[in-house]
Amino acid sequence: QAAAKADAEAQKADQASTPAPVVLLATQADEPMGDYAKQFAGDYVPMPHNTKDFKAWRNAFVQHFAGAHDKYIEANDKLVKQSRGLPASPSDCHGMACLKRWRDVQHTQVDSFVPGAYRPFAAGSVEQAYSDNKARIQSEEV
Repeated sequence: QAAAKADAEAQKADQASTPAPVVLLATQADEPMGDYAKQFAGDYVPMPHNTKDFKAWRNAFVQHFAGAHDKYIEANDKLVKQSRGLPASPSDCHGMACLKRWRDVQHTQVDSFVPGAYRPFAAGSVEQAYSDNKARIQSEEV
């Protein structure tokens, strides 16, 4: 009983010394960073002209810190536009138009993100999936 009582007292002491959790409320701010960027980051954070626009913040950051990676941002934006309404998997395509669009998006992705030395392997994989699913779609149409 003495050991159990000592354990209970130790738990109470631990709970008393543990600070209560802080509850943070998310609110819609007029500006994504408000005055905090100016106050705490000062000259280290690039300030976009339109501080209410998320893409302006992203572009200012990329231009300042990651200019060499700008091509990847642009490629990603292009892929997002190209792949709207397109299935992620070629097996979800049930027509040749869908399958051809899927192949085009995959080749754009390979050309944008895969190093040149490895592109033939990735492109070959895309073409193999295209060929397999083309045969499946043609057999479904018959």
